[in-house]
Amino acid sequence: MTSQVKSAAARRPLYGEGMEIQEPSRVGPLLREWRRRRKLSQLELALRADSSTRHLSCVETGRARPSRELLLRLAEHLDIPLRDRNGLLLAAGYAPAYRESPLDSEPMAMVRSAIGAMLAGHEPYPAAAIDRAWNIVDRNDAMSLLMGTVPPRLAESGGNVMRLILHPEGLARSASTSRRSARTPSAGCGTRPTPPATTTSARCTRRCPPIRSRRASTPTPARWTRPASSSRCASARPSATWRSSARSPPSGRLPT
Repeated sequence: MTSQVKSAAARRPLYGEGMEIQEPSRVGPLLREWRRRRKLSQLELALRADSSTRHLSCVETGRARPSRELLLRLAEHLDIPLRDRNGLLLAAGYAPAYRESPLDSEPMAMVRSAIGAMLAGHEPYPAAAIDRAWNIVDRNDAMSLLMGTVPPRLAESGGNVMRLILHPEGLARSASTSRRSARTPSAGCGTRPTPPATTTSARCTRRCPPIRSRRASTPTPARWTRPASSSRCASARPSATWRSSARSPPSGRLPT
């Protein structure tokens, strides 16, 4: 009997043999990361998405698989971009819900027209439309003239705004050169040289002390100071001279 049990146990496959091991779901860590970015607790997010805290915790730890509708509700309350919402759906094993089209495609013709009108409205100031990686996808004529001042290798494939601004040979160098040229007067621009100081002005400068020293040495007149015994209410009353000089309207007539 014992030998038969041992032989049956030996023929039985071990745990995991011949079974397909599923990979842990990736949607849970993604949801947890977005929830922490929005600084929400599991209770707050569960109340907003009309779910339970226990179910949300199981989804984040991978013990439960969320439905497609729950993922879309959670993404809506977490304010996740549409591209990242597609990533959440793909991580959970669902098809993307939002279509992504390049800007130069035919369905985006009206969008390109609207962007071009906005950029043209900024002229004569430079303006550009960028994507999520700061790459310039469209620009107006003023921006094209501004990019002509940088080396051609910085403007390859339309250029990148961060590279154009932060590169030592980018727009910062052009702006500093323009400021230096604006501060330096050129010949024939109508500027007058500063006349040299004459003997009279030099003598006056030696005789007259600085204004600050004159203020410190000159005492304050007594009529400019308020007596210590006078109160604010007494100083605010009109004087007798003013009351006597004020004309009152005749009796029986109202002032117009």
